[in-house]
Amino acid sequence: MIFDLFLLLIADLFFLLIVDVFLLLIVDLFLLLIVDLFFLLLVDVFLLLLAVFLLLIVSLTVVLLLLLVSRRTLCRESCHSRSSFIRAGPITISSFIRAGPITIFFPLLSSLNDLLQCS
Repeated sequence: MIFDLFLLLIADLFFLLIVDVFLLLIVDLFLLLIVDLFFLLLVDVFLLLLAVFLLLIVSLTVVLLLLLVSRRTLCRESCHSRSSFIRAGPITISSFIRAGPITIFFPLLSSLNDLLQCS
């Protein structure tokens, strides 16, 4: 009788240990899943903000380069005289489509070269 109670106590403790470990694993996995999803959400938001920031930088660079091409300056007499600059006409979307990107790219390079030489 005492031996049976002892075995029942051991079996009950063993069963409770298995159930507790199982429940602990389920709770840990659930908490880990929540923390992992939260971390992934933070990483996704950070990467999204980084992508928007890089897209903003690239678009601003393109706009500034197009403004530089549209207002490109050339030196007439000397590169040191600021009053000797002449401006080219503005670039519109239709002129960009008609001329093509290659035709626009080479004046951009020459305009950057002229700007560097004249400054």
